[in-house]
Amino acid sequence: MKFTHLFLVSAAIAVLSGCGTPPKSPDELRTLVKADGMGASHDEFVVNKPFRQVSDIMKKKWMSCLDTTTSIRVPRGNGLYGVDSYAFKPTSSIKGQHMELALQQKNTTANNITVGDPPPDGFFIMVADITAMNSNSTKVSLQKLSLGFDGVMKRSRQWAEGTSTACPDLTQ
Repeated sequence: MKFTHLFLVSAAIAVLSGCGTPPKSPDELRTLVKADGMGASHDEFVVNKPFRQVSDIMKKKWMSCLDTTTSIRVPRGNGLYGVDSYAFKPTSSIKGQHMELALQQKNTTANNITVGDPPPDGFFIMVADITAMNSNSTKVSLQKLSLGFDGVMKRSRQWAEGTSTACPDLTQ
């Protein structure tokens, strides 16, 4: 990942930590996005496809593309650099004609001190809600709090619409 991307994500989480804790659940993330938190983004659209078709591809791509780790070089001050490592954990749950996909991010750097007592797999950074509207249309709501991950938002929409099956560039 690019330094600027993770720096902005870390900065957003740090700012949020001062105003409360970063989201520890999908519901907390939704609440912060509704409040138009720093860097919050929301995309809602309808796909003219059955719920099962949309939810199947979204879950498949979410789980295969976003279950990853990365390390980046970051400045530590006075011309010194270090390496920070991050793990991403996608999850899914389904109840009837509604599927929730969530993405967590955890700083796995040795001796890392994280403010806000994160859940075991990290703070929640994105949620996708997929809901059947009728037999041939599905509503998709994508929400993210952090300043980064625009590529994940874009690719998630493309997966739902069927215009791409490629994995996102997590540096965007």
